[in-house]
Amino acid sequence: MLHCSRPASSYASQCTLARVYRLSKSGIDSGPVVNILTTRGDSVLKAIIDYDFTFVMNFISSRGVGSLYWDMTKEHMGIKNSAGEPNHDRVQKYAGRGFRVVSRPRTRHQLDSLRGERRLKDKYSVFVPFGGMSGVWYCEGYENISSHLRNKRYHHLHFPLMRFTPLLRNIKPSPTASAALRERVRRPAFLERLTHAEDLAPLFKNDDYIGWSGFTGVGYPKTVPTAIADHVESNDLQASPETKKKFNLFVGASVGPEVEDRWARLDMIARRYPHQVGKDISKGINAGRINFADKHLSMFPQDLTYGYYNLRKTHGDPRKPLDWAIVEATAITEDGYIVPGASVGATPEIVQSTEKIIIEVNTRIPNLEGLHDINHSFVPPNRQPYVVTHPQDRIGLTAIPIDPDRVVALVESTKPDNTGINAPENDDSRAIARHLIEFLSEEVESGRLPKSLLPLQSGIGNVANSIIGGLAEGPFEQVQVWTEVLQDTFLRFFDSGKLAFATATSIRFSPEGFDQFYKNWATYKDRLLLRSQQVANSPEIIRRLGVIAMNTPLEVDIYGHANSTCALGSRMLNGIGGSADFLRNAKLSIMHTPSSRPTKSDPTGISCIVPFASHVDQTEHDLDVVVTEQGLADLRGLAPRERAPLIIEKCAHPDYRDMLHEYYDRALHECLARGMGHEPHMLRNALKMHVGLLERGSMKVDKWG
Repeated sequence: MLHCSRPASSYASQCTLARVYRLSKSGIDSGPVVNILTTRGDSVLKAIIDYDFTFVMNFISSRGVGSLYWDMTKEHMGIKNSAGEPNHDRVQKYAGRGFRVVSRPRTRHQLDSLRGERRLKDKYSVFVPFGGMSGVWYCEGYENISSHLRNKRYHHLHFPLMRFTPLLRNIKPSPTASAALRERVRRPAFLERLTHAEDLAPLFKNDDYIGWSGFTGVGYPKTVPTAIADHVESNDLQASPETKKKFNLFVGASVGPEVEDRWARLDMIARRYPHQVGKDISKGINAGRINFADKHLSMFPQDLTYGYYNLRKTHGDPRKPLDWAIVEATAITEDGYIVPGASVGATPEIVQSTEKIIIEVNTRIPNLEGLHDINHSFVPPNRQPYVVTHPQDRIGLTAIPIDPDRVVALVESTKPDNTGINAPENDDSRAIARHLIEFLSEEVESGRLPKSLLPLQSGIGNVANSIIGGLAEGPFEQVQVWTEVLQDTFLRFFDSGKLAFATATSIRFSPEGFDQFYKNWATYKDRLLLRSQQVANSPEIIRRLGVIAMNTPLEVDIYGHANSTCALGSRMLNGIGGSADFLRNAKLSIMHTPSSRPTKSDPTGISCIVPFASHVDQTEHDLDVVVTEQGLADLRGLAPRERAPLIIEKCAHPDYRDMLHEYYDRALHECLARGMGHEPHMLRNALKMHVGLLERGSMKVDKWG
């Protein structure tokens, strides 16, 4: 019978737990089979290799008294059987009886290497997902076990050093699947892995590599990450270096700030890739507590599958870049495939690249099955082209395929996406929209664009909202969209009858926008498709479709280099996102920004047109058009010395215009005299406006000197 003493420490309690029985391979005669425990120690590993035996543990749970076991023969350890066939997953046949293997060595070679590294507790753990025994069981060590086994002293052999996670002290009933969850999960075996999110929290170890679903604050896991944060905070784990937990976090783009910012405040994030939004995580990055690297969003998923992000990973399965994937679903198919919610992002590659999968089925959100087009990610030299010639082309599946054996737990979630309201339009954003629509109309009249335009890509923010809102009232019919994210104004665009079809990787509506979308699902569902970010941002497809790309930078310099990420060259905001994926490959590459942004210290504010970009994300070679509320500069076919006066005259704020003209004229004079006048700069003054902002709170320059 299970007996637990008072906790020996804040970490774990000692227990007398189990007896080893000599059992035949044909079966077990010691009661119902429910759960499983695990082992650690050289002698026990030797016994696993050399003997056929089974662990049995008596237990008490909400389902009564019984026993649990795992047959640890050579076959079940994944070593080839007498026929030469591998048996990596035979233990899966017991899955319906309640246990889930979180991690286990697969081969004798792995066992030998792990034994040498003395890290078997990390590699060889088992999660028991329900009942009073919920938790992770492992053994700290076994003295003289192998000699007992050799002498066949199997009965009543106690394990005095067996330990378990603290959650086992909080015995509670296993969760019961709601009617909504049973309707959404069409693979019954997954329901048997249903567990409480708080029971999963202690499984995560310091320095784990964790992937989440989610993109632009929708479709992200909410329950399990919150439970992990609760566990860390309630147990004061961050107070001591010995118990502190920091994780390496991989998400397709940004997630809800109520989850990610809380992890940042608790100092739970060691590394973050490739894009983020949130005040606290930004503070952590710029304070040096979080290592962050942004990446083109089309490239991040492929680099994950290439193994680039786990080159310095020190534990877990070396074949898998991630230890864990926590993904949100709105349904699970009969095959065990995941039906995402309002975003796809990098979820297909995250579940492809992980060792263990936890699925949060969100029953608060409608089942969005049929909205998605999912492709498997292949590694060169086996990659195939994406055969897309129109935005509505389907080339994949309607759900994300996964390996069911890697699903270790299922959790029900009822939390909505925390999107908040969209940035409101203003006079400047509406003026930018008017300039762009006039420009596109001229392109149609000149014959360079068809009357329905070409597929549009638009970023997020108030300028993007104004542009799409303007198009809903504009002269163009049967417009198509190939973009990364859809905002509320796309609903207005649909309702106007002028938007024929849209494809994206995420729909980031406000709560009111989602209400409209779900209530009119039948109206929108056949005119909308969500794809993975690797496809939605694919340079191959963007170039083939001739996309018109429109994005917002922080600043643009007088030659057309754009900074989208680092304020004053150093302070990271969010990341490059997908802007360069589109700008580098679009038929028309457009950057739109207000000419200045207000500050407390200067009535004009910060100039968004500068002599020299303090950080360059998009080069002069990527941009065709720059537009502000002041006007539009068409840069196509112009040399640098032609671009600079045009950008200053058409796009700069009037309070900065003369200043920028003076900089360019002086730079041109000096550089021509030195025979270096292709793209003139005065290096001593190139960043003088930025230095003034740092030192005086204003970018205005009295004299260039």
